[in-house]
Amino acid sequence: MHFSHTNIAIKFILLSLVIFSCEKEIQIDLPEHKAQPVLNCLFSQDSIFKVHLSKTTSIVNNFPSKISDATVHLYENELFIEELTFDGNIYTSTILPKTNKKYQIKVNTPKFQNITAFDYIPSKPNLISTSLQKNAYTDEEGYDMGQLTIEFQDNPNKKNYYEVLLIVKETNRPYAPYYDEKNNDPVLLNEESLAYEPESLVFSDELLNGSTYKLKINYSSIEDNLDLKIYFRHITKNYYNYKKRLIIHLYNQEHDIWEGVGEPISMYTNIEGGYGIFAGYSEITKILKNN
Repeated sequence: MHFSHTNIAIKFILLSLVIFSCEKEIQIDLPEHKAQPVLNCLFSQDSIFKVHLSKTTSIVNNFPSKISDATVHLYENELFIEELTFDGNIYTSTILPKTNKKYQIKVNTPKFQNITAFDYIPSKPNLISTSLQKNAYTDEEGYDMGQLTIEFQDNPNKKNYYEVLLIVKETNRPYAPYYDEKNNDPVLLNEESLAYEPESLVFSDELLNGSTYKLKINYSSIEDNLDLKIYFRHITKNYYNYKKRLIIHLYNQEHDIWEGVGEPISMYTNIEGGYGIFAGYSEITKILKNN
């Protein structure tokens, strides 16, 4: 059946009138909100500790409320090493963390007491090589796809977790490419995260434990002469669990009038006495030319 643009426009206007004419203001009694502390810190051996402290707010307030009156103590292998300094936005250390040392953060405020968390920085990933195939194939929708191969050695003596972040170094607007949801490496498909349009890829060594592995990442092809920056990270279990939930959470925040809003999910946290994340990682970066 054929509809003219005029008919479609008229029907849309009539539908809008019906929707807006049915609006009715409803008073809702919301339960009283009890604020809880939130601590966020992802740390690596290449940067000082940067701790973001805030408190939860009611659903009618979209802006986080910073905590500026906290005492933040840092411990290394259970020994006190430093009190962090508040710079008006975050709490920072002066020391750089080290790999395979256990770090603990302890926070106290006049309102919130005994907020604490533990984690460590794993050793750097054993990266062997990286290579790039600019136009590897065409996907189901006709788009050209590139393929990045990352060869690395997994440590056989422990459970390992990894993250790969790709950034296209466009001059004005660096961005992460789109990853092929259906046609990708079995290790990535095993994580069941590609459907949520992740900005980074996290995975465990469940399918490759102890082996030398060539991870093949299929992503949307980028323009010639743009560099591709690769962040290859060895991450802790806390980091992995947090990012797995965060990927779904961010996807569910994207909504429109046609698709609606995604289901809310509970975020992973390793903070005792509050919410958030305190987790370590180590990384190797590479820049590949897309010529």
